[in-house]
Amino acid sequence: MDCRKPSWIFVPLFQYIVISCSLLTAFHSAAQALDRHDDSAESSPLAPSQSFSFESLCSGCHGQKGRGGVGPSLRKVDFQTFLYAVRCGKAPQMPPFGVDMYSEQELKADYQLLTGKPALLQPRGEADLINFTPLASPLILYQTEESGPQSRGLGFGLDRFVLPYRVCRVLPSRGGLGQEKVCANASISGSAEPGYRYADFGVCQDVYSQRPFKKVPVMPRSSFSDAEFLSDEHFMGELSWVTEQVRSSACVCCHDSSASKKTAYWDINQGQVWTNQLSRYAVAAFAGKVNSVALGSYRPEENFGFDRYHTALPTNDVPRMQSFFDGLLRKMNVTEEEWQLMPPLAGFISDQLYKPSHTCGQGIGVDRDSLRLNWGPAPARYIYVLEASAQTPVVPPNLDKPVGTLWRLDLKQGKPFFVSGLIRYGQVPRNAEQTIPDRARFSQVTPLQPGSTYKLVAQLDIGFPVQNCVFTF
Repeated sequence: MDCRKPSWIFVPLFQYIVISCSLLTAFHSAAQALDRHDDSAESSPLAPSQSFSFESLCSGCHGQKGRGGVGPSLRKVDFQTFLYAVRCGKAPQMPPFGVDMYSEQELKADYQLLTGKPALLQPRGEADLINFTPLASPLILYQTEESGPQSRGLGFGLDRFVLPYRVCRVLPSRGGLGQEKVCANASISGSAEPGYRYADFGVCQDVYSQRPFKKVPVMPRSSFSDAEFLSDEHFMGELSWVTEQVRSSACVCCHDSSASKKTAYWDINQGQVWTNQLSRYAVAAFAGKVNSVALGSYRPEENFGFDRYHTALPTNDVPRMQSFFDGLLRKMNVTEEEWQLMPPLAGFISDQLYKPSHTCGQGIGVDRDSLRLNWGPAPARYIYVLEASAQTPVVPPNLDKPVGTLWRLDLKQGKPFFVSGLIRYGQVPRNAEQTIPDRARFSQVTPLQPGSTYKLVAQLDIGFPVQNCVFTF
């Protein structure tokens, strides 16, 4: 069974966001969590108390006895609506709860206590959903030393992930004479042509859909004062160059208050020496000492010469960028032993990239007889069949089409989600686009071989996996 029923489940990606249990208290003041039901009629008597899970997860919005609060009353909800709401959620107000957080026994018992009616399922596969637990908690994504995990992205997970694209504008020429057509990559890993401000291309709103954002105060994070650097002409000259490198990249969407009000953590437009806002970890990342592969990157020739593979900041001169931040590391007394122990950037995405796929459960995979793909109860926008040894697909521009991808389907904009069991390997439904292999080149889909193992990945959206497992065909 999938999370598309009943009718209010046909919703954008943000309706499916998974929230960690540790953050649920933040939702106690949220708005309504289910479709509102008429609560004026008489309801069945309730037993004295509900389960611990109900009291800790639900009562903050729905009241101690489910009579309603900031969320609606639950006393006249039918069981299928109750089940869908618990397992699928109704975000942004209400997150979904998997069986690991709210057991089948508790769920059924609470429903009966709340409504006085038996928890009966219709014979359409709802039993699959009762024990459904999403694979990831994608909102636990943005963390800083000062603030800890953040529970909500600005765009990422709340709007559909906008795939990278190239945008061109007519802007004043670098020489100051006339205008010329210049371009940039609308991607969090993207840059503009050197010498041009990325902010002038007006694509930050789409960039926000590609990563989580949380406003974190900009403040000094090193023990140095600006005055210690101002008399160092070489340092200030190199800092000016680094700043211009940042201005040509999508980093300005979150780190330049002259370009956006949505600044966080560090701001190149605040203070004379903005690098004093950086932590030891950030400086190590900008020097290329921290694994930043999971951020995603273009080849320099596709990104106007800018490289983000070797350093966390995009640059068209990798040795120069590394040298500048290496100098800061030495001044901060950051040793190799220290930065060697620093975790990779983009933790949630990095975990997906490097974590091994699990073995598919019974009935999950590609059926040998019908070629139908079955990935479980959740809906999906992106479907992959890959060689078993292939890297798990994550984010564009370079990590969403790994070597070994045999078949990838993308949902067309505005079309209903893919439903498990309705898609056949190698066949493209009307609501889909085949991106691997390239249909425009008349490439043939590789046949699956009986007895061979393959990987099946289904994503609710980019960065939100609902299945990632290896099966035998």
